[in-house]
Amino acid sequence: MLDIKNLTCGYGKVKAVDSVNLRVLEGEIVAILGGNGAGKTTLLRAVVGLKKPENGKVVFKKSVITGMSPDKIVSRGLVLVPENRQLFLSMTVRENLELGGYTINRHKAEMLMEKIFRLFPVLKERIEQPAGNLSGGEQQMLSIGRALMADPSLLILDEPSMGLAPLIVQEIYSTLEELNRTSGLTLLIVEQDASRVLKFANRIYVMETGRIVFDGPSETLVNSTVLEDAYLGRRKEN
Repeated sequence: MLDIKNLTCGYGKVKAVDSVNLRVLEGEIVAILGGNGAGKTTLLRAVVGLKKPENGKVVFKKSVITGMSPDKIVSRGLVLVPENRQLFLSMTVRENLELGGYTINRHKAEMLMEKIFRLFPVLKERIEQPAGNLSGGEQQMLSIGRALMADPSLLILDEPSMGLAPLIVQEIYSTLEELNRTSGLTLLIVEQDASRVLKFANRIYVMETGRIVFDGPSETLVNSTVLEDAYLGRRKEN
């Protein structure tokens, strides 16, 4: 479904993402792990059209989307739940959700909103409240709900557990697992909470200083030092 080929991008002379190759197959749950400054968020921004790559390309559903505008990428079914949620805080829950569904027709948007309320009942209770009045966990649910309003086939989430209580994180991950299992939604998740995604994802990529240093099934990382080395910057060069 997603094929990132030799992607490079950065800020000035600094390469935040350096010749990255990454694949996500339809129906998979794939996670990208790595410490602060590994390049994970920059990689996601390049994939969804928010950052222009210097080299390489992004292929989604067999079509090259490199250089395409973010709104066109969303309309193709590739949607990002950004780091720190980035909601319109003065707007209501309903208005935030409606904005998420701007690429689809009204009837479908209404059906999707009802689905989101079944997934996150608290959002229906808060439907006319400003997003800024919600708790952190409720805001994360709204951010995910807003992304789901675009009816994605691939949902990308950047640090969905950041700053949230463990019980809320568990609820959010249970909902994502349900969406993958019942709707076949493909998921690409960036996280720092390695212990959680090792149990959740089918495959793991580990990034360190802009490069992929590991790619494989999650179970192969359990007793490996790859994660520890990547997070602490101790990877040995060959």
